[in-house]
Amino acid sequence: MKKICPEWLFAVVSALVAQRFLSASLGLNVFAVKYSNILSEYFQPIAPDVIESAAEGYLRFLLEVEGEDAHTMLQSYIFNKLTLDESGAPRKLKTMFGSQLAGVKDVEFGVEQAVKSFTRFVYAARSKPELRAAASWTWNSIDNAEWLLTLPTVEVSILDGV
Repeated sequence: MKKICPEWLFAVVSALVAQRFLSASLGLNVFAVKYSNILSEYFQPIAPDVIESAAEGYLRFLLEVEGEDAHTMLQSYIFNKLTLDESGAPRKLKTMFGSQLAGVKDVEFGVEQAVKSFTRFVYAARSKPELRAAASWTWNSIDNAEWLLTLPTVEVSILDGV
């Protein structure tokens, strides 16, 4: 039986959905459906509306605080979630004993929790510029990322939302 998507990965995918929505002419739901389907290949299914709600929450918050470059802030959030664990230590996707991409046994995430985490990050990044991703950072910089490396370049079309 498939395990459950970890909280950090749900947050990353939700931020990526929001980021890609900003630079495309497709609806948020189209991206949410596409990425929900991708995550379902590796974990128990996550309903597209859950991913969409988290992504929308991120975008609404960025709209409320104004003055922040949404794309850059989402990229910085993705960078931090992918490269650092909850304690701020470097995230090791693969260790001798397992992989953080293997999933977890219990649900660790929810829309409200994801939006609160993003909100805290934005406020922290305002006062600590070192939390922002370097302009040169790309997903390809991540070691042992396996299938994660394909996420930002996945082809999405209007038909994915059907």
